[in-house]
Amino acid sequence: MVTDRPHGGVGVVAALEDNDVDTVFGIPASHVIEIYDALRDSRIRTIVGRNEQACAYSADGYARRARRPGVTAVTGGPGLGNIVAGLQTAWSDSSPLVAITSDLSAELRAAGRRGIPHETFDSRGLAAATGAAVTTADSSGELYAAVDDALAASMAPRRGPAVALLARDALESGWTAAPTSPPRPRRQADVPHALIAQAVDALTSARSPVAIVGHGVLWSDAEAALAEFLGRAAIPAITTSPAVGALASSHPWWAGTMGDRSAKELIQSADLALVIGSSLGAASTDDWRWGMPAALVHVDVDPEEFGRNYPASLAIRCDARHFLESASGMLAPVGDRPGLVAAKRPRHPWVDALDSALPVGPTTIVGDVSTTLRWLVRSLHASPRRRLLMPWNSMGLGWSYAAAIGAQVAAPEDAVVSVMGDGGALFSIGELATAVEHDLPVCLVIFNNRSYGVIAELQDSLFDGDRFGVDLRTPDFAAVANAFGVRSWKVDSPRGLHDAVAQATTTRSPSLIEVAISLEDFV
Repeated sequence: MVTDRPHGGVGVVAALEDNDVDTVFGIPASHVIEIYDALRDSRIRTIVGRNEQACAYSADGYARRARRPGVTAVTGGPGLGNIVAGLQTAWSDSSPLVAITSDLSAELRAAGRRGIPHETFDSRGLAAATGAAVTTADSSGELYAAVDDALAASMAPRRGPAVALLARDALESGWTAAPTSPPRPRRQADVPHALIAQAVDALTSARSPVAIVGHGVLWSDAEAALAEFLGRAAIPAITTSPAVGALASSHPWWAGTMGDRSAKELIQSADLALVIGSSLGAASTDDWRWGMPAALVHVDVDPEEFGRNYPASLAIRCDARHFLESASGMLAPVGDRPGLVAAKRPRHPWVDALDSALPVGPTTIVGDVSTTLRWLVRSLHASPRRRLLMPWNSMGLGWSYAAAIGAQVAAPEDAVVSVMGDGGALFSIGELATAVEHDLPVCLVIFNNRSYGVIAELQDSLFDGDRFGVDLRTPDFAAVANAFGVRSWKVDSPRGLHDAVAQATTTRSPSLIEVAISLEDFV
């Protein structure tokens, strides 16, 4: 970074650069103006969005695709309020979203409501209520450490959001670089080999074991280790929805996703379940209605997950990749086991059309909360090279397109496709301008059934078809895209979708495909 301006933004950006942050998503504002002045002179790419919530979602999408902290810089007060949904989503899905934002000076915070622009009743309490780790800086000398600590907190050892609250007077003050200190030591967690050996013994003696693969496998970059382990152990593996792609659907030991009837039957007939990097939460287990074997080996980096939802007969605090690599080394190939059920993907014509049109190279599909998502999870040919990202536990509407922008920045070589319903798309349609401005070739596919489809289904089911507030008047999305300078298609058949997606992902420019469907198409 090259700058001679004596303000605290220099310290903030120095901390980002020293931690190898290469991108910041956000919107310049008066209370973070010093940060953006320093970013202008830095090697960090700045992606300016159109809404702070979308900026947080973009940073989250970046984090999930890059598997490192995604950073957003927004003003305090309303900016912090606007990113709350992003922080909650990151906490719920264990994603390292880092927000850098402003706060009033300590003196003004103590004075209470004074009518100051961007004042907030309790910025720290608001940030902490999302589950984020919160660091603060009330003087210019604390700025670097606040940002450095927030980045570290987001990655330790269970991923999660962090917020650096920086007082206005600290940002306005001069900043002098401290003497160079050695890099923060990154302690390698001890691998509990004795417990892993117990798990291996239990697996090899079980009659019909099954593995349940969670999102922790992805965060630990353990896809290759998982495939190797399953081949040696010869046991079927079921992925949770957030872990779709951790194991290729073509893998001989893939047995479907949680939610498939065959997967449920496989788990309930098993005499041992090996759970790797999953909390077995309500969304994955149909509100804990799924039975689990009494012999349950639970592997997770967070010991607070043990016994939270299902009791574990053996709990192993360990990173997923370390567990899988160690266990593979202890296993002798055991050959075929009786009773394996070959996984069959449920078919859906619209998903098949999308699936077959996607390129063979690295691809990221970003789903939103919609009637389409449940079919994407179950029917897409996913693999470590064809990833599916989604806001799984918090399930916030409108996440997908902004997150897809972040994923595209993290992986420029990927074909990135955002799949949304018409209701969710209107949450972030303004980010088409962001994609155009920064030349990000995300393809937005909007399945338009003119409704909040998931809620319409619930109302139909629970209230005898009496709907209220869910049937929507939607715009001509293709025309909206054209107004932003985005290439667009309108299709009404699976074949039309296939051809449009194939063209959009080949041209490598921002694009939008509006798909006319009925609510019944994805029931």
